Amino acid sequence: MKRIISVVLSVIMLLSVTAGLPFTAQASTGEIKYFIDKITKASNLKEGDLFQMGSYPQSLAKDEIIISYLKDAPCTMKSYGYWQNYTQDTVDMSYADISYKGSLYRKVEINDYRPYTTGISSSSSNSYQDENGYTTGNIYYFKWEPIVWQVLKNENDGVYAISKMHLDSQVYNNYVKNPTWEKCPLREWLNNDFYNIAFSSDEKAKIITVTHSNQGGPDLIADGGNDTSDNLWPLSYSEALYHDALLTSSARRAQGSDYAQSQGLYVDRTFSTDNCSAWWLRSIGNIEIVANCIDSDGGVNEDECNNVKGIRPAFKLNPDSEVAKLNKRIGGVHVNPDSEPDAQSNTSTNTDSSKRNSTVKLLKVKAAKKKFTATWKSADDVDGYQIQYSLKKNMKSSKKKTVKGSAKTKLTVKKLKSKKTYYVRIRAYKVINGTKFYSKWSAKKKVIVK
Repeated sequence: MKRIISVVLSVIMLLSVTAGLPFTAQASTGEIKYFIDKITKASNLKEGDLFQMGSYPQSLAKDEIIISYLKDAPCTMKSYGYWQNYTQDTVDMSYADISYKGSLYRKVEINDYRPYTTGISSSSSNSYQDENGYTTGNIYYFKWEPIVWQVLKNENDGVYAISKMHLDSQVYNNYVKNPTWEKCPLREWLNNDFYNIAFSSDEKAKIITVTHSNQGGPDLIADGGNDTSDNLWPLSYSEALYHDALLTSSARRAQGSDYAQSQGLYVDRTFSTDNCSAWWLRSIGNIEIVANCIDSDGGVNEDECNNVKGIRPAFKLNPDSEVAKLNKRIGGVHVNPDSEPDAQSNTSTNTDSSKRNSTVKLLKVKAAKKKFTATWKSADDVDGYQIQYSLKKNMKSSKKKTVKGSAKTKLTVKKLKSKKTYYVRIRAYKVINGTKFYSKWSAKKKVIVK
C-alpha cells in the first residue's frame, strides 16, 4: 500500500512556515505537545535534543467517525507470524494499513493473545495485552505518526540518536538460545521489516550504515559474535551507559506507545517507574540463553532472549541531513502530525509559546457594522490561511475562517455581535500528502465591532 502518512522530510518543504508548528496527542499520561522549533542540519543538534524522522503506528485511534470508516474500509489482513511455541505455531494476530483523509492507520485484530515468552501456550494469564486494555476478539486502530528521536551524541562523522519511546515489542530470539546479534531475528526485523516501512527513500539516504564490533555482556564471558553492519540497532551494553553506570537511571527509562502495548509490552505501573517498560540491548549475556536489557527502572540487566520486550531503535544520521528539531516537550511520548493546536496556544499553558514569533503578520483589523476586515502580510510557499476570532482573550469558544491561496491578504467576517470586542489572530497552512501543517499563530489584535 502506498504510504500516505506525511513524514519529516516532507515537512522540510515548509521552510519557515514550519517553525513553531504544534503537534498534540493523547498519551497514557495525558495530553502532550511538541512544537517544531526549526529545520536544521543534523550537525547542529546537541545531546538530548529531540527531532522527528520517519513514521510508525503509535497512538490508539479513539475518534468514532474515523473508527466507523476504518471498520468498513476494504483491506487484506496479514498475520504477524508471532511464534507461540518452539514448534513454530503462530499466534492468531493480524494487521492491515488503511488510509483515511491523508493519514494512515494500522488495523490490529487480536483473536488470540500473544504470550510474553515463546514456548508457552497462549492465554490471558501469560500475556500483558489484556493488562494494557487490548483483549481477544477485538479490533483496534493505531495512527501512523512521526517518530521522535533523541540525540545521544554528535560526532564529526554523524549524529547518533535513539527513539524517545518504545515503538514496538519483540523477542530477541524465538528460542531460549542466543544466536548472537549477527544472526539474531531481532536484527533481521529492525534492518528489514521496520527499516523499510518506517522511512521513506529520502530518509533512508540520510541514515549511515555502521559497523559494530559485537561484545558480550559486562563480564565478556560469552562470545559476542562477528562484526555486523547495521542501519538500525538496539544499544549495546556499553552504549546503554551513556549517562551513568548506576544500577538505576531515570535517563534510560522509557514509556511505550499504544501500539507497542497492543503487541504485548509489559508496562510497570508502580509509582517509581512512571509506567515505563523494559527494552532490549543487542549485547548477549554471560550465558547463551540470555541477552542484555534495560529494566523499567532504568537499570542494566539481562533476561532470557525469548521474552517480549520494548524496542528502541538507534541509528546514525548524516551530519549534513536536514531534520525538524522539536522544542522541549510538555510531557508524555506521542506525536500527531495533523492535530489542531490548542485554542489557548498563546497562553502560559504552552511552554515558550509567548516567545515564538509568527510566520504570518496580522497588519490590522478594521471594524464596521457587525463585521470586521482583517488584513495580513502574505507568506511564501503556503496554501492558505486560517483566521481565528473570539469574544474571549484566551480564545475559548472561538470560530475560524479559512482562506485558500497564498496571495490573498484580506478577509471580512460578517454577522458579528454589535458593540462587542473581538480578539483576532491568523496562521498559515501548507498541505502535504493530504495533511495540513500549520504555522504559529500571530499576535492577537482586538477590535470593537460597530
